Amino acid sequence: MVKKAKEATGVEQKSQEVKHVAATEKMTSITFRTRLVQKKKAEKIFEDMGISTSAALNMFLAQVVRDKGMPFLPSTVRKDGGASMKEEGDPNAGFIALEELWDEL
Repeated sequence: MVKKAKEATGVEQKSQEVKHVAATEKMTSITFRTRLVQKKKAEKIFEDMGISTSAALNMFLAQVVRDKGMPFLPSTVRKDGGASMKEEGDPNAGFIALEELWDEL
């Protein structure tokens, strides 16, 4: 019984330590630019998953820190197995035209 009480106390103590660290941790903001269409599509996916965009981006950053690098391997191959347009020879594929960028501003 004494052992169980010590184990329970240890768990409770760790829980309090975690809460203390989280409560005192300083927060910051990140601002970045992205295409409106891409943002809207991602927000819909996150909504379907039941998380906010902020939570999803925090999860991504946590994985980067944990893995000490990208949590995925960037690829030019689409999920459906097809090659990207850039791979097929379009030198501008994947790049946004300056006019499009200004239109989004």
